Amino acid sequence: MPDQTTLDVVTAVVAGYAAAVATAGVAVQGATWWRGWATRVKVAVRPGMKVATPGTPVTDHEDAIIFEIVNHSGHDVKIVTFWLARGWRRKRGGWAIPWLRGVPAPGQFTIPARDAVTPYLSPEDVEMTRGMAVRAYVKTSDGRVFRSRRTRLLQS
Repeated sequence: MPDQTTLDVVTAVVAGYAAAVATAGVAVQGATWWRGWATRVKVAVRPGMKVATPGTPVTDHEDAIIFEIVNHSGHDVKIVTFWLARGWRRKRGGWAIPWLRGVPAPGQFTIPARDAVTPYLSPEDVEMTRGMAVRAYVKTSDGRVFRSRRTRLLQS
């Protein structure tokens, strides 16, 4: 085997560095692509809010429980089911909500890419007790279920 010169060693180091940078670049591109097409939805419950109707005085605003559903995906997401579960666990029962106020039609609705929908319920729409802990769940058309953090409703 012939003797290695300094130039051969430097060439090998530069080639190894270039291979590492290229591999990292491919990994970043793959992660970016996956993140753009994976369904990502954030659900939040905002109790004790008021819904303003155009043309009504401020004192006549309706009490509401607002649900913030944000689509962080790079594509439209179809929401097929929305429900509230009481308590800390999903198995304790809950309420399927067929029609949320603030969405165009009952049943399924679509959230555009990187957009949000803020439907709401009146406290009278669902029988709830003061201080009840609930979570909101949404199910998308691809079968994934997203949930909100636990929230106490109707706090005084």
